[in-house]
Amino acid sequence: MKKVKLNPPERRVVCKRFVYGSVAVWRGARKGDDQRTHKWTAYVRGPNNEDISYFVQKVQFELHPSFEDQVKTVEKPPYEISENGWGEFEMKIRVFFGEPCAEGPVQVTHYLKLYSNSQASLLPQYGGSMRPSLHLQNAALRLPVVHEKCDELIFVDPVEEFYQILMAGSQLSTEQVKLVSVWQEIRNYGSQFSEDRELSRVEEVKSKLRAQIAQLADKHQQDEDTISRLLDQIDARDREHEPVGSPASSASPPPPSLSPA
Repeated sequence: MKKVKLNPPERRVVCKRFVYGSVAVWRGARKGDDQRTHKWTAYVRGPNNEDISYFVQKVQFELHPSFEDQVKTVEKPPYEISENGWGEFEMKIRVFFGEPCAEGPVQVTHYLKLYSNSQASLLPQYGGSMRPSLHLQNAALRLPVVHEKCDELIFVDPVEEFYQILMAGSQLSTEQVKLVSVWQEIRNYGSQFSEDRELSRVEEVKSKLRAQIAQLADKHQQDEDTISRLLDQIDARDREHEPVGSPASSASPPPPSLSPA
């Protein structure tokens, strides 16, 4: 039996960073039935305003069930939605990738903040949501609240076509990249993540990933050794059951010849 030599798998890992978050702007004291105190914008963007549209197909935002249109999908940059409201809640954000990618969407959870930490201490709770107190309603000015996070998308062994897209990067110039509409607020009142800290965290994630890949390679080698040992056992068993003697002695005797009458 022929033994098959298995080659260790070659892992190709591509990492892409992205930012998701929201900006909330106070609309001033409300009158009548309209108590939607803030206009907010939720978004997904590239760090340092980098283009991400070459590998992001669309972004889906799932809002609080109280919204009539609870799920909103944005299929081209800037990947953002805007609403008016009074309550803070957790939203789900799903990032979908282009057609060549065999991976499903990546989902993250973002907490929509309307108030800074100092303002939040003044808010009474109502049914799991946050309503503005009279003190905040009558405030003369509230600065925009920026709440965002930088994260890493890690693609392990992407299909060849998508791998080439990821490695080629964006084909747009800086001037062609469409910025989110709240970029001025982000620049003036964010960002809340430290570039150095995020890079350090990303390197930590990469180190863990390399360790996982090393474990997979070790398991692959162990599996190869197990297969080789089993093949040796099969060969040994086959040899034990081979017929004893030469081929001539084990052959059937020739038929008797007929003598002429």
